[in-house]
Amino acid sequence: METQFLAGDKNVEPDIISYTTVINALARNGRKNAAKRAEDILYRMSSLSKEGRLTAKPDTMTWNTVLNIYSFRNIENSSRKCEQVINRMETNAKPDTCTFNYVLSAYANSCEDNAIEKAESLLERMEKMYMSGDESVKPDITTYNTLLKVYVNNGIVHSLRKVEKL
Repeated sequence: METQFLAGDKNVEPDIISYTTVINALARNGRKNAAKRAEDILYRMSSLSKEGRLTAKPDTMTWNTVLNIYSFRNIENSSRKCEQVINRMETNAKPDTCTFNYVLSAYANSCEDNAIEKAESLLERMEKMYMSGDESVKPDITTYNTLLKVYVNNGIVHSLRKVEKL
């Protein structure tokens, strides 16, 4: 589609639906380089929209689809990749509850030394945004269950009070 469009066929202009469909297919295929390929497409979409092709501008669902790949696959440095994606997302689209839940899932699956602190910080950020009136980032049952998973996967045996409080 891109090749035909760039060659002058204006009837096949790739748009957010076609790009997001490809990213979603990459999310489902499970190949080793799927996350990188999906992220490359996402960033190409972002660049194209900044160049004036607004039909290619990624929306929250597009960004979340890439986060989903990183958060549920066993990909090295997936939590760091999620952080990079959400930071870039915030200048291009509006994060929602799913966005934050995907990043929390990446922390739960990462077993990094500071995963608990990062997850708690992300929840605080989410709660502050919600308390400031942003209904689209309201923490839900998935949010809290995923934070519990972060605690369990990162050996927080010594902090059962945190779990009880949550």
